Amino acid sequence: MIEAAKRRYWWPHQRKDIIDFCDSCEVCQTIKAPHKYNKAPLEPIITGHPNDLVQIDLVGPLPVTSRNNNYILVMVDHFTKWCEAIAIPQIDAVTIAESIFDHWVSRWGAPLQLHSDRGSNFESIVVSELCRIMGIRKTRTTAYHPQGNGLVERTNRTLKSLLQAFVDQNNPREWDRSLSQCLMAYRASIHKATRQTPHYMVTGRELRLPIDLTSNTLGEDTLIASEHVIRLRRNLNKVHQMTRDILQTNQRYQKEYYDRKAHGSPVEPGDKVMLLKEAPPKGKALKFHKRWEGPFTVVEVLSDCTCRIQEPNSSHSLVTHFNRLKPFRQQALVQTSPAGTVT
Repeated sequence: MIEAAKRRYWWPHQRKDIIDFCDSCEVCQTIKAPHKYNKAPLEPIITGHPNDLVQIDLVGPLPVTSRNNNYILVMVDHFTKWCEAIAIPQIDAVTIAESIFDHWVSRWGAPLQLHSDRGSNFESIVVSELCRIMGIRKTRTTAYHPQGNGLVERTNRTLKSLLQAFVDQNNPREWDRSLSQCLMAYRASIHKATRQTPHYMVTGRELRLPIDLTSNTLGEDTLIASEHVIRLRRNLNKVHQMTRDILQTNQRYQKEYYDRKAHGSPVEPGDKVMLLKEAPPKGKALKFHKRWEGPFTVVEVLSDCTCRIQEPNSSHSLVTHFNRLKPFRQQALVQTSPAGTVT
């Protein structure tokens, strides 16, 4: 286009004007990828006590067992890494809410915050009402950004690996009968982040395994109840403070390393942006899918990673991650010149 224009016309800053004009084409901005995608600075999730934050997710669908189970509801405490995994037959809102109460709240109390992806089963009225009654703050990831629920996603992968090891290869459909063995192995294993086992982080003592019953490898003393309480409090206070120090140090190093590759100018209220669409509608050819939509207007900056944007010609707004945005280039007004000034 630049060469074609040069053969016919000339004006000052011609090349820049043509490039700016093409870059600000609205149709082109729905198709073309940016030269470099946005990458927000790392925003570590900080917790300092058990049950401050619980992350939940689903694994499945899996083969239907004789008990009619084909999903696993996974719940992980962000600080201690303690995990509960429940085999369930369906993922409707009532089943999810009952499982959260029966397998977490009734055992460990209500968490301060419950974090999930944007699945309708987690965002239902039933789950929201459970959180309201129990005083739980319900949060969710932004759309198409599963990294916001990273801990439970990693735990899911660990549980899947354990299931592959424990499931009877002659009867693999009965995976739900091996789930308790997987949880025992997970809770008795040292977690890389805390350098402790989840069981010790919660109970102040290591999980007694079958081998310990015969060899007394744990070497525990016989204590009266009051002595046990004192020792338990001392052990938990010590390990929790050690864990807080370790997690803070690790998060600082991770952020410093990650932020080296952070890219993109921070958005401000009033900015015009384009939003990345992750997948084409069902039945639409990928080749003809316009991956960007907009322009949207930034109405509120929530953090370095998230902001609220408003749809064009609408009062509806949504929260999205910075990585899914690119600046919208407004087309400059074309000024008409008196005849004879363009050669």
